[in-house]
Amino acid sequence: MGEIRTFRDLEAWKIGMQLVESAYRLTAYFPDAERYGLVSQMRRAAVSIPSNIAEGNAVNRPKWTIRHVLDAIGSSCEFDTQLEAALRLRFCTPEDAAEVLRQLGRVQK
Repeated sequence: MGEIRTFRDLEAWKIGMQLVESAYRLTAYFPDAERYGLVSQMRRAAVSIPSNIAEGNAVNRPKWTIRHVLDAIGSSCEFDTQLEAALRLRFCTPEDAAEVLRQLGRVQK
C-alpha cells in the first residue's frame, strides 16, 4: 500500500465506489414503481459509504474520523438490509446480488 495523500488512496473508498457502481447497475432493473422507494434508498445508502469515508479522511481529527467511519458502517448495514428486502421481493436474483454482497463484505471489513 502506497502513501495516503487523499481519500482516493484509501482502499475502503475504492471498494465503496465499486459498490456504488454495482448498486446502480443492480437497481436499474427493479420495477419502475420502486424508483422513489427501494431504488432511491439503496442508491443513497451505497453512495453514503464512500462519501463518509472521504469526509472522515478530510476532517483530520481522530474523533471525527471515527464518527464518519461508523456512519459508513451504518450505511453499509442499511444497504445490506435493503438488498435483503430486494431479494425477498424478488426484484433481483441471488446470482445478481452475489457480487454486490461480496463488495459489501469487503467494504465492511
